Amino acid sequence: MRSALNIMGTAFRIRLIAAAILIGASIATVRGQEASRTVDRTYEFDERGDAKIEYSFQLSASQWAQWKDQYGDHPDLILRNIKYEFAAAGIDDFALDKDEVHRHAVAKMKARAWASYRGGGEFQIRIPKSMKLVAGSGTDWAFTSSSLENGGIVNITDRAKLPAKAQNVHLTTGNDYNQLVYTLEVTPSRPKAWLELGIVLIIAGAAIGAIASRVGTTTATRPSLPPSLPPALPPS
Repeated sequence: MRSALNIMGTAFRIRLIAAAILIGASIATVRGQEASRTVDRTYEFDERGDAKIEYSFQLSASQWAQWKDQYGDHPDLILRNIKYEFAAAGIDDFALDKDEVHRHAVAKMKARAWASYRGGGEFQIRIPKSMKLVAGSGTDWAFTSSSLENGGIVNITDRAKLPAKAQNVHLTTGNDYNQLVYTLEVTPSRPKAWLELGIVLIIAGAAIGAIASRVGTTTATRPSLPPSLPPALPPS
């Protein structure tokens, strides 16, 4: 049951965060024909499975005005929505940059454990079936998808940048979702008992050194013995 929930939750992560950022743009879509818009999303993973996420999008004049009024000028609302949706992921370092001239915005954040660790140095990133592979080689992978929102088409490009030392990178297909799989050489952690023993030995060594230093100082400053008695006087 827990595995099924994880699958469903991860599959919707990307869409939910995008919705939190672009919800104002959806409201701004007018009836009738609306020019398509594009969204670029980049996920840069480190060796722990954490990710630096960047969303870049451009809007029409009407969309930009609505988005700014409801969200763009209130980044605290965007961050609150994101943290609410992904409390377990741990969202940090959120920033929102806006280019008023070109009606372009970039949202950046960090998310912990975005790639799930499966043991044995293997990591997995779940990819929704709606995302089609465009290019994939080594540590750089790209996917595209599109959706229709109130008469307007949203074209989305997702890019995954894996750690430089990622190996055996491949995409596996599944019934409900696909997985981008890679492996890393993970240094095994030392047993806790050995760590504690090392700390004890360090403390003991420092204590012995302090005692030896004190004894040496005492010996060096000890006053010399009184001179021997003068020889007995000869008999008179």
